[in-house]
Amino acid sequence: MSAQAVITKRVRIISFYEILAGAIGFVVTLIKLVNEYDKIKKPDLIVSIVLLVICIITLYAGIMLSLKNKAGLMLSYLIQVAQIPVIMIKGLHYNFFIGLSLAIGKNQAGDFILQYFAGTGLFYKIGMGRFEFLGINFLAAIIVLMLIKSIKDA
Repeated sequence: MSAQAVITKRVRIISFYEILAGAIGFVVTLIKLVNEYDKIKKPDLIVSIVLLVICIITLYAGIMLSLKNKAGLMLSYLIQVAQIPVIMIKGLHYNFFIGLSLAIGKNQAGDFILQYFAGTGLFYKIGMGRFEFLGINFLAAIIVLMLIKSIKDA
């Protein structure tokens, strides 16, 4: 198998995942937004709109990847890098994902644990909260490594 065939297969898998994650994430977020619009608070409305935009960007990145566009590689890279950190420490909580999140890290007791999420999410708190978890989204990290390899080989 040639190097180009490996790149193409790797990029095809990532593009399929991003198209699927972006489309499903958009629909799920939109349904939630429509169903809860009358009782949603303004900050949550803003986060929901941001998630809708990010889902569209993710879908676009997947389409660009499927068309073997180099800009799609960079856009996908940025989207996936933003999903790597999972921080739930005192004073700062951050967890963002589109599609799947397989977070590996340590909890407050110091135990290694695996957290998983499906759908879309953007969780954040600044200045409050307690230490709960610190880790990485393993799936996003693997995708980033695949993208780095594809960018270098492109």
